Amino acid sequence: FLYFIGYLMKRKRFRGKGMGLCTEAVAASIMRPVSWPERGVSGGVSYGPVPFVQPYTGYPSIPVDVGIKIASWNVNGVDRITKLNANLIEQLALREAPQILCIQKTKLGETATLLEEMLSRKYMSHYNFSKTEKKNGGIATFTSKLLEVEDVIHGIPGAPTFSNEGRLTTVILPKVIIMNVFAPSSGRNLSKHAVRTTIWDVALKNYVSAMMDIGKQSGKELVVVGDFAVAAELRDSSPFKEPDSIPGCTLEERDNFEELLKIGLRDTFREFVFSGDWYTYWPTVSSCRERNIGMRHDYILASTNLARNCIHSCILNAYHGSDHCPVTASFSWKPRE
Repeated sequence: FLYFIGYLMKRKRFRGKGMGLCTEAVAASIMRPVSWPERGVSGGVSYGPVPFVQPYTGYPSIPVDVGIKIASWNVNGVDRITKLNANLIEQLALREAPQILCIQKTKLGETATLLEEMLSRKYMSHYNFSKTEKKNGGIATFTSKLLEVEDVIHGIPGAPTFSNEGRLTTVILPKVIIMNVFAPSSGRNLSKHAVRTTIWDVALKNYVSAMMDIGKQSGKELVVVGDFAVAAELRDSSPFKEPDSIPGCTLEERDNFEELLKIGLRDTFREFVFSGDWYTYWPTVSSCRERNIGMRHDYILASTNLARNCIHSCILNAYHGSDHCPVTASFSWKPRE
């Protein structure tokens, strides 16, 4: 009976305003009924610990002359995730078909053979490898071969402490500037909290502000995506007993993130969903993911004008293999009706 219902559900596509939920997602989680919140409406019906399960958004990629689709994922090590599922990153690229795919925490040295084998047919690759001994960082930005890349900048001025860790890449396109960010954590027991909040956050804010000015002068919009290692608000994290002692939940980190938004960026996910319990990162202990105990660390931030043209912004929490899940957003170059 359930298989029959799943087949029927695959025959149609259900969409809310601004966000999409394709029927394969419902069919794959048919034992857990889901519903999609209307744009601007808080809440939604859910059964089970994870509010909405999405293998993919149901929004195909759009032509480059009409708009752009972006996906971002902290994979917690390319080698590790490909051992669990050799094609998982490729599946994300095929199912979502983003023109821009940003990967964080690649943990690669000076080669990226696995990623090249999976993505080189459709994407140009821009790697920022970690040059530290442990190689715990590193990011990769993939741009569709249909896009013209004007320039690529690696690193963040004003933060020499992080220059070898592969934490930021800026790709400049004709209509938009894309920044792929992998922010450093404050560490266990907040051992790196001071460095994070007084050096990294300040340098990132100054750099984003400078790129925002360049964008305005050249007629380009700005999108800043990636793992920011901070839960922006209380609703973006589980109700921990002592949140100010948890990395990513301290008052200083949240205040700094708010200051970043004040430059002229908007959180695209919050353009559509106002409720809590939406997380992109879950600690790997005590079955936190199964119990949906986590934080929203991964964002797609857009300059104000472009954010108004955001078609959808989704958390793909059905993707496993990492302690983070992917996020995606689509933008139209023309104002949305």
